Amino acid sequence: MFSAKKYINLIRYINNWPHYFTAKYFDSSQDPVKFTAKHQVRVQVPKGGIMPIFKEIFMEDLYEIDFLKKRLPDNPVIVDVGANVGFFSLFMASQFPKAAVYAFEPLPGNFKHLEKHFQLNPDKKLVAQNKAVAGSKGTLTLHYNPEVNFTALASMHTTFDASNTRQVEVESVSLPDIFNQFNLQKIDLLKLDCEGAEYDILYQCPAELFPRISQIAMETHAGKKPNENTEALAAYLQKQGYQLKSDANHFIWAWRN
Repeated sequence: MFSAKKYINLIRYINNWPHYFTAKYFDSSQDPVKFTAKHQVRVQVPKGGIMPIFKEIFMEDLYEIDFLKKRLPDNPVIVDVGANVGFFSLFMASQFPKAAVYAFEPLPGNFKHLEKHFQLNPDKKLVAQNKAVAGSKGTLTLHYNPEVNFTALASMHTTFDASNTRQVEVESVSLPDIFNQFNLQKIDLLKLDCEGAEYDILYQCPAELFPRISQIAMETHAGKKPNENTEALAAYLQKQGYQLKSDANHFIWAWRN
């Protein structure tokens, strides 16, 4: 993205935006870097390599918030799968202060900071779950990089990233489990960034649940099976009644009229 656009978004979405430049150019010792987003949502960016993820959400507008907003009510129900440390969840809470956000993050290191983030914003309805989302309920093995404090590249696939040299067993739930656990009548926005798990999650979701999921925004990651790619998943979602758009970065936006 053109740099000027990033900084326009920074000013648009972060109340104390000058603090970004202070931390970047004049005081790099700050840990964490503390921001206040719209509607007084507090966001903290600790050292450990996750500033790029903050920038993706709040500056690069990775999920195209204006596009998503067109089809969201003032009080949306949002499910954030692969929440990492919570930047997307907090961003949506800053845009929709009446939102109910259910965030799922299986890795203990990421989840610890996700939970802290939500505790910093007690006036918002933010629910953190230390679980993976998969095609079925149970446990699964995640492969991750033990050399970093935070990671966005953990995956259930052994070959997803060469730096993922350690394993951890995590609890997993399915989309039907989420509907049942929280007694949800609908999900207004399902966000998926789960390093290859998106195929099992959606392909194993019962067809009768899709009409209760109004909008999906996700990053796809090519797998080994013939149906584990952006084109196949897009075609599948079209069969479930969604309209779609995608981009060259393997993102899919799907919505129902």
